[in-house]
Order: sequence, then C-alpha cells, then structure tokens
Amino acid sequence: MGNPAPLSRRAVVWGVLSLAADRAVAFWVSDPMPPGGSQVVGEVRIKYYGVMCITKRRYVSTQAVVLGLTVVFLFLALAWQPSGAFANFFFVNLEWFFLLVLVLEIAETAVMMRKFRDVEARRQAGGAKPF
Repeated sequence: MGNPAPLSRRAVVWGVLSLAADRAVAFWVSDPMPPGGSQVVGEVRIKYYGVMCITKRRYVSTQAVVLGLTVVFLFLALAWQPSGAFANFFFVNLEWFFLLVLVLEIAETAVMMRKFRDVEARRQAGGAKPF
C-alpha cells in the first residue's frame, strides 16, 4: 500500500465544476409552492416533470447555468485529445456526448417554455389553473 496517485488538475476542476453546478441547480430549483397552494399574482408556476413547482424565472436561470456548463464542457472536450489509458470509447467520444446533452437540453427548454406560455395564455383567458 503506497501513497495514492495525486489527482490530476482536470479531475479537480471537473469535480469542483460539477459540485458547483449541483449546488446552483439545487438553489435555483428549491422554490416550493406556498402553503395552501396559492399563487402570487403575476408569477406563473408549473409542475416540473410532475415532481416540483417552479417559476419561469427560476427555470430560466437554472437552464442558463446548465446550458452554460454544458457549452463549457463541450469546448473542453473538443480541446482535449485523450491518449494512453484515457483513449477508450467513452473519452474518445466525449464531445459527442456533450453535444447530445446540449441538443437535449435545448429541446427540453423549448418544450418547457411552450408550457409556460400555455399556462400564461390560460391565465390571461381567465381559466387560471395552477398546473
């Protein structure tokens, strides 16, 4: 049993960025429905994946963080050419993985923004339902 190998700079940066992203998303998403289910006038809330209530402002700020980090990781993956032990299928195709994540996040954002727009239109029409 010798000393463990020191962590690479890339592993440390990856760990710090993923922890920061998790904390940022947890902070922005933790926006529970007020007691009694009443809504603040002017604030549209929807059920996000049927699990939690989220306002449009919180959703947009969360998506900005997620999309920004995905773009950063995509550029890092494009700049890094794996060699040696890292030249396996996953690391060689890392940029394709982040590109797929980026496309899926953009599609999910479009669907959710349409859902916010529909709820806002229903509210303007007078048939306001919380979800």
